[in-house]
Amino acid sequence: MGKTLHIIPSGIIWPLIVEKWIGDEPDKANHEVIQYPVPTNLHYQPDALTNVEMMKTAISWYKPNSYPVANLYQDLMTFIETVKKGPEYDRVIVWHAEDADSRLLLYLFAHTYKHSFYAIDVTPEDRRYNWKPYDEDYERLEEVKVFIDCDVDRDSVSRNSFKPRMVTQKMRKVFYEVWKSWGGEDALGSPVLVSQFGTFFHPYRTYLYSDVFDATPKDQPKTIGDICKEVCTKHPQIGHDDIYDAVTRMADAGMIKWVKKVANNPLHHQLQQYKYDVEGEWKEYPRDYLYQFARECGKKITLSEDEMKAEFLRGRKDSDDMFCRGHLARADRAKKRDQWEDRLVIQWAAAFNDNWGWYHLISVMKVKMGMMVEYMRHWSPVANGPVYADQMERAIGLMEVILDWGGQSEYKHTEDEDDYFDAKHFSRYVNFKNRKRFPSPDYDGHDFWCDAQRIRFDKAWNLLWEMFRTKLLTWDD
Repeated sequence: MGKTLHIIPSGIIWPLIVEKWIGDEPDKANHEVIQYPVPTNLHYQPDALTNVEMMKTAISWYKPNSYPVANLYQDLMTFIETVKKGPEYDRVIVWHAEDADSRLLLYLFAHTYKHSFYAIDVTPEDRRYNWKPYDEDYERLEEVKVFIDCDVDRDSVSRNSFKPRMVTQKMRKVFYEVWKSWGGEDALGSPVLVSQFGTFFHPYRTYLYSDVFDATPKDQPKTIGDICKEVCTKHPQIGHDDIYDAVTRMADAGMIKWVKKVANNPLHHQLQQYKYDVEGEWKEYPRDYLYQFARECGKKITLSEDEMKAEFLRGRKDSDDMFCRGHLARADRAKKRDQWEDRLVIQWAAAFNDNWGWYHLISVMKVKMGMMVEYMRHWSPVANGPVYADQMERAIGLMEVILDWGGQSEYKHTEDEDDYFDAKHFSRYVNFKNRKRFPSPDYDGHDFWCDAQRIRFDKAWNLLWEMFRTKLLTWDD
């Protein structure tokens, strides 16, 4: 038998299960086991096995005094370097169960790993959940029974216990749809991160913390063991150790109060909620962290700039409809502006990518100036705000011409034409009479398909920098 690479989720029991499945010592030389460093469902979901994505994953894993970001990044890089050697193995196998952590690892590989691989589901056939279409009444009546690695009887595991199953293209599509809609288990509540699809999403620990608050009384102490036991019934997907870490981390951070510590038995330590509303404060929108994450790890959004602007204008009209109805109108307007600013954070985060050069710098300028247009037109206190907005919109139009190299996308043609990149097919009118007023920059070897396109580029380039020279310093409030 050839060599096999086993990819397993985080957790103590997984290596024991795989080791029992591998078998005797002589056979172990043909098997390599690599473990994902941390629970997959507790951090940003990477959309590629690259160093940039691993950096974003490490930054999103915020666990103070436990696992430094730099260490996690190195572990993730070691992990993906091994995974990239996958084609050198005869088989690559991803192990999983019905829990959120291991299933997300399977979905991640189905999306990012382009080579063929197998999957082993340790959930017995009679215990696997039948994933039916969503139905509100059905969901209320049926509680999902999660099967996790801890449920496996590792003493009886053998090579015949689990069968590797080839992950087909059809299975990949199904996995991808689930992965795409995932934002951390049961993702609702306050947003603190930006997902790979440009939307706010909320990591698992927000729900976990909320249930810790619910399980910790305000009128009397309660032991950590009892709190963990109650929280575990709501979160069977994660281990008892993770819940214990979360509870003690909240106590150390002052979210809940230490009442009494018992020597030699941490589960008997007693905790209680404060009388004032720490829970309410904790659930406040974590704006500073959001902005920090957006600056470091923002992803491109799926909405176009026009769609975002239309969404903002609809919200502004709703606010205007309340005008002259008292203080609620002002409060609503302020809330709309906060939401607008948050959408701009996502839009600005799109500029932070690994593309470098003047072309991408102009693109960043265009994004930022689009934000300034909306601000000057709708929010600026200066009287000339709308005038500045009009000037900046003209500058944006010139940038669009420059980014299109004067109009290389604007050549008319029909299906039966093979060569249509000439002046006859260029759809834009260009005035040649004043061409000498616009000197040509150094194109760095770029070829234009006709003189009209080149002259249009020259005019846009010169006019843009003339606007910056004469107008840029006035675009301020």
